Amino acid sequence: MADEGRTVVLSSHIIDEVDRACDTVAIIREGFMVAVETIDALSRRSLREVRITLDHDVDRAEFIGLLGVHDVPVDARTLSVRTAGDIDAVTKRAARHHGVDLVSERADLESIFLAFYGSGAATTAEPEDGTG
Repeated sequence: MADEGRTVVLSSHIIDEVDRACDTVAIIREGFMVAVETIDALSRRSLREVRITLDHDVDRAEFIGLLGVHDVPVDARTLSVRTAGDIDAVTKRAARHHGVDLVSERADLESIFLAFYGSGAATTAEPEDGTG
């Protein structure tokens, strides 16, 4: 039906099903819609983890306080930065060093959904349409 241009409403707690079948999601918390956005828009604003491996030990203090950075665990030469939105500030700071590897992973839809029911830290910006 969606391929025919019709609106289909699907209510499910099976996140993989929602991710496969839907373009837009509404997240309802305590009877209120807390987000109505495309899956892509939610993903762009969601927390992501960026793991950077350098050729030397990492000083985590260098990355603390960067725009959007929430957590900076370090394991010797590997820095795992949790950040919201884009990773521009993190990559620019990391560019001061010799990088060996960089992996960036967006939160999956389930992590985004669960964050709305936890601390609410899934997103840090207002919805792009100004409805927030």
